[in-house]
Amino acid sequence: MIFDTNVHLTLSDKWSHNKFKFKKNLKKNFDNIYAKNKLKGYACVGISNLEKYDSRKFISKFRDKNIYVVPALNPSRNIDKQLKLFSEYNCKAIKIHPRSLGKKLNNINLDKIFYLCNKRNFSVFICTYFNDYPNNFYTSDPKYIFANAYKKYDNLKILLMHGGCERIMEFAELVRFSKNILLDLSLTIMKYKNSSVDQDIKFLFQNFDKKITLGSDYPEVDYNEFIKRIKFFSRGLSKDKRDNIYFKNFLKFIK
Repeated sequence: MIFDTNVHLTLSDKWSHNKFKFKKNLKKNFDNIYAKNKLKGYACVGISNLEKYDSRKFISKFRDKNIYVVPALNPSRNIDKQLKLFSEYNCKAIKIHPRSLGKKLNNINLDKIFYLCNKRNFSVFICTYFNDYPNNFYTSDPKYIFANAYKKYDNLKILLMHGGCERIMEFAELVRFSKNILLDLSLTIMKYKNSSVDQDIKFLFQNFDKKITLGSDYPEVDYNEFIKRIKFFSRGLSKDKRDNIYFKNFLKFIK
């Protein structure tokens, strides 16, 4: 049905947030979900500092025919050395997750990361959930921190994870003019149900069908509810638009 662009599996096969249903046996549970929903494939996205994350072990454990493995980049370590390692395993993308690193975008050298990823032909997945506790509030707009770094490397492929969350229409307008940026709707498609964001997502399904992808953020979701949400927003859409959103956009992105 879809290519899930944001799935989290871990080396421990557990998830650290106990409030979520699938806190154990993550891989086995997702294998069942994969078969039940006839997924086209999925991006297995690493997160630094979660469940004893180690890039080499993570890639080795999860690379498979229908899995697009996206290791986490730690900007505090040698970036080029990490990219060389990822290249050895034929990975084509990296993930930047500021919150898991205890950082904000303005504390990360995006210019250097974008330069090296562009040089080595890596795509970049960036978390756009910027909300946090008061002591870690942003004092400058992360959208423009990203934009300022990206404008020098606009041929670099970027997947904006969670689509900017409650600011989804702002980020949609940001990607409108770039052929190389997509919005992943994981988290946002579930988190803001019955809010005005629902209207924004409906608009994107109808008018930005070539700019969005569908990620679940597993295991932080009930997958059945995730599928229901996809069907809700897909009502009345042509098959071409559904196919673009469900899998074609991402498959074109990773070529």
